[in-house]
Amino acid sequence: MRKAITTKEFTLSCIFNGLNTIIWAYFFITTLTPKTFLFLTSISGDLNSIYLLLSLICDISYYCFNSEKLEVLNDFLRNKASNVLNPMSYLVTILFWGLFFMGGMDDMDTIYYIIFNVYEHIFITLFVIIDIIVSQHERHYFSKLTLLFIYIYLILYGVLCGISTFVFDNPPYPFLKKIKTYVLIIYCIIFIFIAFICYLFHLFIYKMKYKCMNKGIILVNESIGPNSDPSRQSTE
Repeated sequence: MRKAITTKEFTLSCIFNGLNTIIWAYFFITTLTPKTFLFLTSISGDLNSIYLLLSLICDISYYCFNSEKLEVLNDFLRNKASNVLNPMSYLVTILFWGLFFMGGMDDMDTIYYIIFNVYEHIFITLFVIIDIIVSQHERHYFSKLTLLFIYIYLILYGVLCGISTFVFDNPPYPFLKKIKTYVLIIYCIIFIFIAFICYLFHLFIYKMKYKCMNKGIILVNESIGPNSDPSRQSTE
């Protein structure tokens, strides 16, 4: 777990994680319907936003109140949960814009939904990447267990989507209407492949972050060092 938090790190967390929380809360309230929870985008956006919100709360507890009470939660969020949740954000971004440009999406018909989709499929992804860069995360290396959890995430969503589509005849996406079985299988294979690529991209972000840290470009350390703020060490 971290031993200190810099003023710069805390400020950036407040700016970006706080901004995301405000935007997410607005769209969550204004778009909330029972069908909302059938969209992979909404599920991923909500989970990643909750992750960023809880991370911000942990930063506030540690920096402002000098307390380590939430550090176990912070460690779980930023060093474990993020490695599953963040790649899903990259995934929905790639899939949404891919399907959109192929004509598989029809919910960009108003300014409100254009802004909503740009946030859900671009900015939320940027926010989680920024958190990796500016906040303390342990270096993550390729893990079969993490990849397994990512695939379990997709499988569970696939089950939910399949029940909604084939049992209740309420497909969450237009391209699922009267879809052929072989086409669905092809989509599943594509989803699995893209999920793997997104996980590799996640690893690449960490690689670049630590490469920059070694060159002194990014001033965020995992422990007390020349770039940290000793005054913000916890005394509990």
